[in-house]
Amino acid sequence: MKPVLTSLFLVLLAGCAGGGYTGYASLDLHEVTILLKPHGDATVEGTPKHGSIDFVRNLATAGITLLEMSFLQEDSLEIQNLLEKSAYPILLRFGEPRVTIQIEGLHWELRVQSGERTTGTALIINTTGETWSAGRVDLSDGNTIVATSSGSVSIPPEGAVFPWWEIDSAPPETLLVYGFPSQGRWNPLIAVPARETPPPLPEDYPGILRNDTLWLPAEHLLHTNLTWTRRTNGYNCFLELRSTADRVVQWRIILPARLPRGAFTEPGDGFTSRVFLNPGDTTHIRYSEIYPRGT
Repeated sequence: MKPVLTSLFLVLLAGCAGGGYTGYASLDLHEVTILLKPHGDATVEGTPKHGSIDFVRNLATAGITLLEMSFLQEDSLEIQNLLEKSAYPILLRFGEPRVTIQIEGLHWELRVQSGERTTGTALIINTTGETWSAGRVDLSDGNTIVATSSGSVSIPPEGAVFPWWEIDSAPPETLLVYGFPSQGRWNPLIAVPARETPPPLPEDYPGILRNDTLWLPAEHLLHTNLTWTRRTNGYNCFLELRSTADRVVQWRIILPARLPRGAFTEPGDGFTSRVFLNPGDTTHIRYSEIYPRGT
């Protein structure tokens, strides 16, 4: 009985909307292209199935922040009424009916899975509550397009995952590095020696490609807490490591002999360059920062 009620509801909804429109941009546009960014609004462009005026008049899709529409000159008299009632800015131009929507709730993230074959996957996040279908989807890093779909794409409310690239690489290593890539802190990293060069990474992606190595953030595997006490010529440092991984992880600890601010480092009692941590394990590392006189 439930499928019959659902179908009846959709028929009633379509019948109540003017011009044969449902009110949902995802259903009422065709010839659709979508531009996705890691952050900010997505851009959805398409042709209204029955003209721009009725499309905008019945539009009920949530999260729209800006709408651009082209319309036929004979529809000019109806435009003013639309502008007065709109909850978001509308930009106008003459031309064959075409609509561009800026909408919240659609963006993408890069997920990299390391291994002997390292893969980059585009995870598309959809919180609009609608299923979007497009003949083409472009992925932008915020400034330039970094990837384009090879065919039609459907993005349901639960989101979608699309393979992007795959490169040959050596087995990864988990490292805890002081001062790289972020200075003044300990950085949990996965180092992936790349035998092939991946496409340019999005500007806001926290990974780095340097010296044929792909450096991926690993904060999801390890929590660090650094405390210190003063000494005559520097600091005694106490680093707590707590595993947040779901498996045993071997960490290689890299403490530079000298820091950019001029201090020399001195490993403390029991300092080791490799640590094995089971899920939930906690361990501690001691070392000192010693400043020469005059620094």
